Amino acid sequence: FVDGASCANDAGCPWWGCWQYDQLPPGRYVADFVAGVAAAGGVCAETVAVKGGRWQRAPLAFAEPLVVGVPRDRSDEVVFRYELPDRIEAPLPAGEVVGRAVAELDGHDLGAVDLMVSEDVEKGGFWDRLFKR
Repeated sequence: FVDGASCANDAGCPWWGCWQYDQLPPGRYVADFVAGVAAAGGVCAETVAVKGGRWQRAPLAFAEPLVVGVPRDRSDEVVFRYELPDRIEAPLPAGEVVGRAVAELDGHDLGAVDLMVSEDVEKGGFWDRLFKR
């Protein structure tokens, strides 16, 4: 059951078998994770591909707050450049630094912060490789 409704196929869920494996319908894990990060006052910054993990991508977060000075009327012009490997290899503990985010304005670096894995990246097993989540 998710949000009070059954996600069994005979109850109308079109996603065959997902509930049998992890009890979460498609999208529920991500929605719950993002809501949890927001409730904790954090920001899910980016994701990175995972090799050999239970999930295909791992969520990343800033290791610390990033504060930069920007003219008030130009704050929406700040962009982030993510410096990340193509993929990381499982397992990795939450908090492991895997890259960095650089805030830029007009091509100039304003500041940077480490990006860390925001939850444990578990090594996948046979079923994970078979279903490639």
